[in-house]
Amino acid sequence: MTSEVEEVKELKQIGAEEDVGRVLARLVPAVGRLMRKLAGGVLSRIVQGRLDHEGLGRPTVGVHRYRRRCWETMVGPLSLERGSCRRDWGYEYPADKALGLPSGDYSLDMEWLIVLLATKGSYEAEVEQLRKMLGVEVCVRTVEDLVERHGRRRVEEEAQCQQDTFERRKPVSAERQNERIAIGIDAAKYRSREDPQEPWKDMKIGCVGSMDKEGKLRGGKAYVAENDKERLGRQLYTEAQRLGMDQAREIVAIGDGAPMNWNLMAQHLPERRVEILDFYHAAEHLTECGAALYGEGTKQAQHWARTQRRRLLNGHYNRVMNELQRRWQGLPRRKADLRKVLSDNIEYFQTNRQRMRYRYFRRCGYPIGSGFIETGCKQIVGMRLKGPGMRWRQAGALHMAKLRGLALSGQLYRFIVQHHGQAA
Repeated sequence: MTSEVEEVKELKQIGAEEDVGRVLARLVPAVGRLMRKLAGGVLSRIVQGRLDHEGLGRPTVGVHRYRRRCWETMVGPLSLERGSCRRDWGYEYPADKALGLPSGDYSLDMEWLIVLLATKGSYEAEVEQLRKMLGVEVCVRTVEDLVERHGRRRVEEEAQCQQDTFERRKPVSAERQNERIAIGIDAAKYRSREDPQEPWKDMKIGCVGSMDKEGKLRGGKAYVAENDKERLGRQLYTEAQRLGMDQAREIVAIGDGAPMNWNLMAQHLPERRVEILDFYHAAEHLTECGAALYGEGTKQAQHWARTQRRRLLNGHYNRVMNELQRRWQGLPRRKADLRKVLSDNIEYFQTNRQRMRYRYFRRCGYPIGSGFIETGCKQIVGMRLKGPGMRWRQAGALHMAKLRGLALSGQLYRFIVQHHGQAA
């Protein structure tokens, strides 16, 4: 602590000759380090006194040896001397069990903070943030180990939950009751380092949350990340059950038209669900048709697509289909490529007809856009797995995606509490 005090004194003396802004920038981290040392010392003395009073510190009856250990906490380093007792398997420290001290080097809050920052940016940037914010030196390898350990445990926990639910038929208890639930599925790509022939891999993202009367997701949302569609469907079902899907009055399923999405929803959601095709994906298909008819980017193409989008939004599905079919029939046979574009889109609209009742959906207060799940894809995959130069092993990408999903769902702290201090 002496070095920190001297550093602050030195900066105070130099301060009279320096610019105020520069002095402040140098004093803040120096004072922060001093305060952490002071707070850590006070914390250590209080806890050590309690240990000694309880007979778990020094001296301790039946103690074979003593050991001092230090844990980093949010307020400062906690340094304790604890007595050990011999057991058949080695030595045991009763104080660690009494205080709930972890086997690692970090307190519960510090471990949570390290994992949380790891889900937000690169490990190198996180280490620098911890050094600037708290004056704590953490190596990149430590961060990687914590992410890998908690990510693997999350995978194991979900696998156990799915086994209990789908193989042992153990019901999932509802943690909350919601009258209206929205569920969405999408996917985004990240770069893998394990397959040079096919480096881009899909990370499938699911989201389930409660809707308000306006069709917006408020309060709790649960994000699910998986690289396997079957596991995604099962985990999404589990999260929906925790939000009270069985008791919900309305269940809305939103997707972008990919058959995988609707197949998973049909497999795991009740038949009374309402399926909605994301309006903005449907609008993109109309833009594609307009470009095929008039040329990409032309005013005629933009006007035509805008007109069809307005019709579709206002419930005039038949007018849109009649227009598409009329245009397809009017194209010459020699323009096979353009005819195929229109025919593919006609099939797309026919397949999703019941999912395009946008006027009815809006009257019911249902969302017609999958923004909540696309936001999840951007925040989980786009912002964390697709940074400049990032390449992932598939297991590592899955671990990070799951922890990032927990952070966005507001469940990361509870998860860290459940597994804090457990051996890897």
